[in-house]
Amino acid sequence: EQQTLVIMSGVPDCGYCRQARAYFAEQRIHYVEYNINKSTKRLREFRRLGGGRGTPLIRIDGKTIQGFNRQAIEAALKQ
Repeated sequence: EQQTLVIMSGVPDCGYCRQARAYFAEQRIHYVEYNINKSTKRLREFRRLGGGRGTPLIRIDGKTIQGFNRQAIEAALKQ
């Protein structure tokens, strides 16, 4: 079974990022997280993909989800 690629760009003290981390843990979803405060490259990518709006910015197999949206995440994981 191929692993779905889930990438989250966020910051450590973001409440919605915490909710997303908890959701991924509870659903046993493997994901990669980038701290946009620590990487200029990741911050540029975050601004390009999400227009620099709020965190987290979640990418699932190339689909972008702005903020923590359980329904959008579940829909993207099903595809």
